[in-house]
Amino acid sequence: MTVFVLQQMANRSYLKSQKLKETSADRQKLLLLEKENDVLKKEKNISRADQEKLTKSVEQCKAVSAERDLLKEELSELKTAAQAVVNLIDPVKEVASTSKTLAECLRGAPQRTASYLTENSKGYIAQVLGLVKSYWPSARIALLGDGMSVECDDDKFTKYVEEAEPIAEQIVKMLEQ
Repeated sequence: MTVFVLQQMANRSYLKSQKLKETSADRQKLLLLEKENDVLKKEKNISRADQEKLTKSVEQCKAVSAERDLLKEELSELKTAAQAVVNLIDPVKEVASTSKTLAECLRGAPQRTASYLTENSKGYIAQVLGLVKSYWPSARIALLGDGMSVECDDDKFTKYVEEAEPIAEQIVKMLEQ
């Protein structure tokens, strides 16, 4: 019988220690829940004015974000358009081989455009003067570099230009081919 009693006492002691462990764990949980409850009470006590400020701030952030997205899209479109302009003016191989940024290339575009137009105009004028010489080999085309003849007034010159415009269109069409 003493063995039985000892076993029961051992069982009771074991059960008590288990209950003490559970009680200690429950106390720990209770302390954590009380801390969490305090935090929630503090959060709940945020004033209505603070909540309104927070809501306004969130709305402003959303608006700024949407504006930023629009600006990014516009910037992308501007970069594409600027690259197209640069590609028209500079051959692709030249742009790719240089270390210039797109903005630098774009800043140089007016000068390159003027240079391009000047070179092409020279070519067209040379073609036209060549046509003149082909019909009138004895024509002194060097005088044309001095401008309008002193014997021609502005009204006559305007009339000559108007008369030459349809022929100029024909020549341009011929040169385009």
